[in-house]
Amino acid sequence: CAIISHPYGPLGGDMNNNIVMSLAQHYAQQGYSVLRYNQRGVGQSAGRTSWTAQEEVKDLEQICAYVLEHCASITLVGYSFGALVSLGAATNCRHLDKIVLISYPAGVMFSLTAFHSQYYIDLMQSLTNVEKLLIIGDKDNFTSVSSFKSWTDQVPDPKIVHVVEDCNHFWFGKERKILQYL
Repeated sequence: CAIISHPYGPLGGDMNNNIVMSLAQHYAQQGYSVLRYNQRGVGQSAGRTSWTAQEEVKDLEQICAYVLEHCASITLVGYSFGALVSLGAATNCRHLDKIVLISYPAGVMFSLTAFHSQYYIDLMQSLTNVEKLLIIGDKDNFTSVSSFKSWTDQVPDPKIVHVVEDCNHFWFGKERKILQYL
């Protein structure tokens, strides 16, 4: 099963985002059961966005537990803020095969986590037995390539890192460029 997490809700991110939809279609075509969802406070979801992403992480951990009642393993896929949430849930998600982080917001993590960035860095460093795929556009609006590479240098193997040419954070009209790396 693939569980796909969307960008920051207060800035318009939801499960119908262009990247989330492209990823869902791709994974479904590859034979995965796919779950995409709205995080707290988005669409019809209850609650509101937290200041640290930790409540969204707890929600995704519960989703992982539910999905494992129906699937043997999980691939977590997160885009932007959803990448941060997916990373946060990864350490407590049993039977995790792979984590895919697209446009990880390394350059603005401090503001999305209320200065709890180190918590997420520590989580990433503990994922030593999980395959990690890290993708960003070279023109990302929030994270420079140098900041992304500094962040990925801290990511333990196994990992694959791709910097995609001529793409920004939003990937409008360039969604297929991501899919070629999955």
